[in-house]
Amino acid sequence: MNSKTYKDLEIDKILNLISSKASSRYGKRYILEEFEYFQDYEKIEEEYKIIDEINNYIYEYGEFDIRGIPIIYDEIKKVENGTYLDPIEYKRIADFLSQTQNLYKENRKNLIKYTHLQDLIFSIPETDNFIDIVYKAIDEDGNVKDSASDLLRRIRKRIENNKKSISVTLRRIIGKYQKYVSIQQPTVKNNRYCIVIRSEYKNKINGSIIAYSDRGVSVYIEPYEVGKLNAELSDLFAQEKAEISRILGEIYLKLVKILPKVKKTISIVEYIDSLQARIKYAKENRYVFSKPEKNKKYIYLSDIRHPLIEKEKVVPVTLKLPKDKSGMIITGPNTGGKTVVLKSVGISVVFSHAVYPVPAEMANIPYITNIFTDIGDEQSIEQTLSTFSSHLKNIKNILDNAHEKTLVLIDELGTGTDPIEGSALAIAIIEKLLELNSTFFITSHLSAVKMYSIENERLLSASMGFDKNTLSPTYRLLIGVPGASHAIDIAERLGLPHDVLVKANNFLSKEQVYDEKIIENLSQIYEELEKEKELHKQKHKEVIQLQRNLEEQLEIIKKRELEKIDEEIKEYKEYLKNLKKDVENYISILKNEKNIDKIKDLNKKIEKKKRELEKTKIKNNNKKNENNINIGDVVLIGGEKAKVIKILKDKIQVKFIEKPFELTVSPDEIKLEKSKDEKNKNQKNSMHIPVLKPIKNEIDIRGYTVEDAIPEIEKFISDLIASNMKGGYIIHGKGTGKLAMGIWAYLRKNRRIKSFRLGNDNEGGTGVTYVEV
Repeated sequence: MNSKTYKDLEIDKILNLISSKASSRYGKRYILEEFEYFQDYEKIEEEYKIIDEINNYIYEYGEFDIRGIPIIYDEIKKVENGTYLDPIEYKRIADFLSQTQNLYKENRKNLIKYTHLQDLIFSIPETDNFIDIVYKAIDEDGNVKDSASDLLRRIRKRIENNKKSISVTLRRIIGKYQKYVSIQQPTVKNNRYCIVIRSEYKNKINGSIIAYSDRGVSVYIEPYEVGKLNAELSDLFAQEKAEISRILGEIYLKLVKILPKVKKTISIVEYIDSLQARIKYAKENRYVFSKPEKNKKYIYLSDIRHPLIEKEKVVPVTLKLPKDKSGMIITGPNTGGKTVVLKSVGISVVFSHAVYPVPAEMANIPYITNIFTDIGDEQSIEQTLSTFSSHLKNIKNILDNAHEKTLVLIDELGTGTDPIEGSALAIAIIEKLLELNSTFFITSHLSAVKMYSIENERLLSASMGFDKNTLSPTYRLLIGVPGASHAIDIAERLGLPHDVLVKANNFLSKEQVYDEKIIENLSQIYEELEKEKELHKQKHKEVIQLQRNLEEQLEIIKKRELEKIDEEIKEYKEYLKNLKKDVENYISILKNEKNIDKIKDLNKKIEKKKRELEKTKIKNNNKKNENNINIGDVVLIGGEKAKVIKILKDKIQVKFIEKPFELTVSPDEIKLEKSKDEKNKNQKNSMHIPVLKPIKNEIDIRGYTVEDAIPEIEKFISDLIASNMKGGYIIHGKGTGKLAMGIWAYLRKNRRIKSFRLGNDNEGGTGVTYVEV
């Protein structure tokens, strides 16, 4: 992509917005300085695979944490220039390498299914040896550690011992000459350890004068017996400095050796941070990533928005250039948004090929190898070029390089000269672009160009909307119809004198007025149709959303019912299992029993179990036939009434009575709506067969209030009676005794209770009441 296109489309300003989403200077630098329009389609495909994977990875695991990674651009620049670094700078580089190594160490397992992203992360070079050397030699504050070398450790040990000897000697001398000293502690002056003596007593101590105080009141004296120790200490400091220089020199050489690895690591971190910034920017603005389609010609951009216009002010535009059209001619009023549309198309194509977010809700963009633009005023005083001349120079370059894989964007073609000659030249340029089979978008005010765009079958005419009532543009793009320029209307809105406007209208020829009026009427009719279309589109969306919500409600209800049925089936199977076990047990006893009374009793029990089994069969048979649904029946679906209009093999088609759509469902998802007479009749004639469940002979009501517990106990008593049980246990706990007292008051009044008592020790004591029914 050439620099003029980059400038015309204001790519740098948009990249500044995207770079603000980066987590570090690495991502910002990559976005602003490494932006590239890819012409190699294989490279484009590779880049889209990576951004697709990192987008999915972020959704599943979150972003790679780039924050806090040290910035080492300055350090690397120094090394490239042959400059030695300070210890803290080596430490910063080691920290950078260590934290980037953690990117794949911490995410190794998560990256298995993201092959392209895994290859990228795993390509971070291994630099553990350098990291270990630096961490062994330099501490967090940038000081060289004793562990940097054995020699350094020994030197520093000797320094420490020397300092101790000096301190002991000086303290002894201070103690001996205490009445002469000004400061009771050893002092360092000019890198020499000494004592501070009042000036009048300087000859009392044998030593060398190092310095005087500012007022001459005191004198710094190095005692002779300390002088030798100070000399040894200075020598040790020199040895320490030399060893540190040697250590840092070795680190420098190792850094130079791995410098290509460090720079590659930096580039990977920059790239990852830039990818995450692009994704974040796209999500915040509802933009899309759209891979160019190699073998397709058409362009489709839905709700395209220029990124540099504020969200609250921008008007989304939908644009489509079919495959049988080579170019679009956009006309309409000044300040109507033509140039904004032109730039938005260019930005979309550029970002599609650079793998950056396209500013649209949806996009289909063909593979284009280059983009040429002629937008804005290129007047040059230095080169003695007028506006018109500079445009022609630029257009010549476009015509020399355009072909079927290029996109051409020209703003206000044919202006800046005589309208008649300008129109002729504009049409000739358009025909040349058609001949080159290039894709192009051109804006113009020239009437001849408007008419030409209608007549040529390879061109698509479009215009920007204009509101005649407010005399202002609507910024809506109308596809298929040219637009009037409304120059006089805009002049009126801007306050030009009325007499000037009247004269301007009079100067227009009848043909011009007639042509402009036709175009204006066409534009108004088309805009009204577009508004109507948009209204129907919105209504359709509402209906689709309503249907989706209803289907979701049906799924929830269906799931709940299935869970309920599954639980009942589970209990039913358990009951049948126990029933079968009881019958087999009775039969086994019958075979060996000789007592006639016991045999009769067992026979009664077996007959009872048979009747229970028959009841369950009746219940199942009734269930199979309860939904006898016919065409015309009113049914309930998720609480909504619907009418059956068609019955298929295993599906039923219904039409909602209060909603404007139809739905196909399974018979299990609907319930037959019956009239009041049918309901009453069914209540009288049908036999209610309860679902048989195994009954426990105890109920736990601990934590209940008396009011809440009584309905549960009432049901418990009914279950005991229905199951031919003699009694059961109410577990109420001990507590304050209030719950037990309330239950006993209820049991005394209940005629179905023969007696009740507290539980014995084996039954739970005073925390349990046994009732006999």
